[in-house]
This record gives sequence, C-alpha cells and structure tokens, in this order.
Amino acid sequence: MGVEIDKIRQTLIERARKEANEIIEKAKEEAKRIIEEALRQRERRKQQIKQEIIGNAKRKAEEEILAVKIEARKEITNVKNEVLKELWSKVVSKLKEGEFNRKESLKRLLLEALNEIPVQRVIIYVREEDKRIVRDILSEISIDKEIIDVRSCNILGGVIVESEDSLIRIDNSYDTRLSSIKYKYIYNISRRIFGVK
Repeated sequence: MGVEIDKIRQTLIERARKEANEIIEKAKEEAKRIIEEALRQRERRKQQIKQEIIGNAKRKAEEEILAVKIEARKEITNVKNEVLKELWSKVVSKLKEGEFNRKESLKRLLLEALNEIPVQRVIIYVREEDKRIVRDILSEISIDKEIIDVRSCNILGGVIVESEDSLIRIDNSYDTRLSSIKYKYIYNISRRIFGVK
C-alpha cells in the first residue's frame, strides 16, 4: 500500500507540475501578449505625440509665415504709398512752378466754367499769382457773363467761378481736378509704376 500511495502521490505531483507548467506557460503567453499590446500602445501614443508636435510646429510655422507675409505686404504698401505721395508732390510742384502754358490752361478752364454756370453775375477765384493773367484773358475774350470781381484764393491754380450769392460754384481748380484724377486713375497709375498685381 505504501507503494501505491507513493505512486498516487507521484502522479498527483506530476499532474500538479504539469498544471503548474501549463499555468506558467499561459501566464507567460498572457504576459507576452500584455507586453506586446503595451508596446503597441506606447508606439501609437508615441506616433500620436509626434504627429501633435509636428502639427503644432507646422501651425506655428504657418502662423509665423503669415505674420511675416502680412508685415511684408504692409511694408510694400507703405513704400508704394510713399512713392505715390512723392509722385503727387512732384505733380503739385510742377503745377506751382507753371512749367506749361499757364495762360492757355487758365483760359480753357475759365471758359469751361463760365459756360457751365447758369447765372449771369459771377465772381472768379484764382490764386494771387494768376489774377493778372485771368484779367488779361477776360480782356481778350467775349463772354455773356458779368464779372463782378476776380479774387484770390488758396489754390494751386485753375479757376473757381461762383454765383454772386455763392449758391452755385464751378470748381475748375487744379486742386480739384488733380484730386479727381488721382482717385479716378490711382489703380492704373499704380499698375504702371509697380507692375501688374
């Protein structure tokens, strides 16, 4: 009987070892699976973090590039505005200097204004330096208007013809014409100076 008990004990021990080995193998496989899953999750998380970092870096770079582009456009616009301002300043200087047939210019603008104004009695405004020229023009031409006075005003040149009661005014001054041209043709002028854009 002692042998049989030893045999049973031996069988139980063998079975227990076998079960223990199976449990250990299953535990090892489960541990291996858990480790592999953890490694995959870590790799996914690492890729996710990498993509977030790259995405953030790209966004920041794009924002910085956009800010630089905006600043560059502002600077270009400022330079263009300065060039246009200088151009208009030169035009104004040329008008002041009178490097053209001022008398002919004044005559044309005066006749145009006199023909346009619908009243008989008018006052003519010119810059102080042009009063004599306008009086000479008036003595040379025939008009159906009564000129009450030729007065000076602060303009670059040209003429302003006004009704006696100051209710009607025809402004043919260089200032107004230049302003009109400036705003009417600024786009075309800019294109010619700075190229198409």
